[in-house]
Amino acid sequence: MYIHKHILVSSNVDYNWSKKNREPIQNLETIVIHYTAGASALSSVRYLTTANTPASAHLLIGRDGKIYQMVEFQTQAWHCGQSQLLGKTNMNAFSVGIELDNAGLLKEHDNRYYAWFGKKIPESQVIQLVNPQTGFHAYWQTYTEIQLNILKEVCKLLLFNYKIKRIVGHNEISLSGKIDPGPAFPMADFKKLIYG
Repeated sequence: MYIHKHILVSSNVDYNWSKKNREPIQNLETIVIHYTAGASALSSVRYLTTANTPASAHLLIGRDGKIYQMVEFQTQAWHCGQSQLLGKTNMNAFSVGIELDNAGLLKEHDNRYYAWFGKKIPESQVIQLVNPQTGFHAYWQTYTEIQLNILKEVCKLLLFNYKIKRIVGHNEISLSGKIDPGPAFPMADFKKLIYG
């Protein structure tokens, strides 16, 4: 796997280009990690690349490790929303957005676990952790090992090819209360890629 002309090249990458994104990134220095809270990787890719959807991302990584690139790395994607980091606003202008196929926060009913869109999540994919917004325990879908390994490989490539200064979760920059990638994501492991 490598990056050529701002495109991730690998037999594991499908390209589903978002034609709505044209503005160049001003200074690529941050990787922002998200979860999709969608029904599947493909449904999220379709949503993010639809012309009238006010959201997009550079990459999406499926639970099976499949990668979808939707926006070239030198072009802004619309993944940050209202955002701020270290005094900078509009983090889309400074960052790569990577979405992970994950349902996120779950609801429990009769010892069964459901995503907000009604899909039942197997108990083997559920973990109970504190919701950082409420301080109370909640249920979350876990990430897969292959998904996290592919993400780590992609982040290392981005660090090698661009002047990346930080890796953050959407929750760290959002001004509108976003909580992804959630407490099930091992953010400390990814920050170590930069900070050691």
